[in-house]
Amino acid sequence: MLERLEPGPEYARIETAIRKKLAATDQGQRVQIARYRPEPGWAGKRLKEIADEMKLEPFDLLLQTLKNDSGTKIVNFGINEDDVRYVMQQPWVATASDGSAKIPTEDIPHPRNYGTFPRKIGHYSVREGVVPLTQAIRSSTGLPADILGLRDRGYLRVGMVADIAVWSEKELIDKATFDKPHRYCEGIRYLLVNGTPAIWNGDITGTLAGQALRHEPTSRRDVAITEVNDVVRRYFPNDSNGGLAVLVTRNGEAIHSKGYGTVRANESVTSVTSLRLASITKQFASMCAAMLIEAGKLDLAANVSHYLPDLNLQTKGRELHIEDLLRHTSGLPNFVSKKEKESIDAFKKERGLSQLNNETHAEWLTTIPPRRPPGQKYEYTNSGYVLLTRIIEVIAREPFHQFQKRRLFDVLEMDNTTDSTRFNGSGSMATTLEDYAKWDRAIWQKDDRLLTPAGYKMLFSRGALDNGEPVDYGFGWKLTYRDGQLVSADHGGWGSGTTAARNQIKRSFENNTTVAVFAQEYPEFGRLTEHGRKLREVFVEDISNAIRQLTKNAIEDTK
Repeated sequence: MLERLEPGPEYARIETAIRKKLAATDQGQRVQIARYRPEPGWAGKRLKEIADEMKLEPFDLLLQTLKNDSGTKIVNFGINEDDVRYVMQQPWVATASDGSAKIPTEDIPHPRNYGTFPRKIGHYSVREGVVPLTQAIRSSTGLPADILGLRDRGYLRVGMVADIAVWSEKELIDKATFDKPHRYCEGIRYLLVNGTPAIWNGDITGTLAGQALRHEPTSRRDVAITEVNDVVRRYFPNDSNGGLAVLVTRNGEAIHSKGYGTVRANESVTSVTSLRLASITKQFASMCAAMLIEAGKLDLAANVSHYLPDLNLQTKGRELHIEDLLRHTSGLPNFVSKKEKESIDAFKKERGLSQLNNETHAEWLTTIPPRRPPGQKYEYTNSGYVLLTRIIEVIAREPFHQFQKRRLFDVLEMDNTTDSTRFNGSGSMATTLEDYAKWDRAIWQKDDRLLTPAGYKMLFSRGALDNGEPVDYGFGWKLTYRDGQLVSADHGGWGSGTTAARNQIKRSFENNTTVAVFAQEYPEFGRLTEHGRKLREVFVEDISNAIRQLTKNAIEDTK
């Protein structure tokens, strides 16, 4: 480089570029020397100031510093404060710094080395209100962790690395300035790095618990197909509220796994964002039932009273069978309906309960008559599945959520999938696209750790009413037949409230693909179209068509 600064073929071009840059900095007035080892006293002074003292052109002084000390460092003043404020308000902007840990010396570095995050939070958020405090914290923690693919940190969650700062909202502020940058911020009471105290009660402990971090390999990050992205943007424009996560698999392998938008105060949705499943939960409860059926511990044709002999359910017609619970032919009331909610409130008040669990939900069912005799009509009810999970935990002799975790989540390494610890089967689960892809792969590839091939076939088998009329509902799946052949299985999920889950999953047996869409804080996804169809169903169908066309084009290209 130094040779190119001598008169020669490249010199004229380099000189023109440097002079142009100097002009943009007011001839070096907006360039501050951070370190110049031949003259340590220059640190903190502006380039133009030094040039004037030495009666040199800023250009000549600049060349001199480069030739005499290749380690010269500067601080450039080139950002407009209004731009800084505008940019930090965008929900997709993470707080970051190219500063580093410093030992105070005679150098006058950029104050960002000491105050980037306290300035964003303490100055811009708390004191000036440029961004909400939740967004300021999110942009400094979870968002950069998501961007970098750091799956074990960035959030206060069980199992995550304990990188934790405890600070006083009123006291947190940066103290480093461009003139005096070697100043620590104020207001941090405690700081844990990898679970080890680095600051305790305001005092630096001296422990060095930091470590170099590596982002996740590409296979664990979002993967996308352009044609799927195009469909998503038709229904979910960039300025949409809420978040959307889309998974597409073929033969159980993910070919598209990507998040869009934000949830929970601007948390960017990615393949590892936890999202509520709502009624998609039922396919997991059904799998637990199928495992017990194959083990000979649960019988589809058996009466519910066989497993819960002390539960005195009111009856109409014949007794309630296990299969009735799975197929939604039980005739039981649905705890989410308005009438049943009033009954539940009265039941809880009488029993002194704040919430129902699987057992007390079953007891509540004894206080209310069924809507109709079992086996007479397909009639969707969440209560049937909650009662099913109660039966499973009685058979397994452990809480349902523990059985499910041990037999499903742990086996498939679905480490970021959770369920309620008290109320199961109907819609309390949460998972990520990455975890759901593991579940989907197990089903497509008939993972023998869960079921036999016959067991997987049972999951997508049709049922029947007592009069022999078919019921096109399998084990947590709505089934579609064409000319007597099963062509697809799908299911939706609808949480309560406008910010809750609006989900849809479709498995196509014609081309072995799955399209799974999880929406949260996006009520638009739940509305009906002008043709009376649910928007989420139309959306999934359009993605399925896009994948079908891609497959067709690929086949034609090989001819």
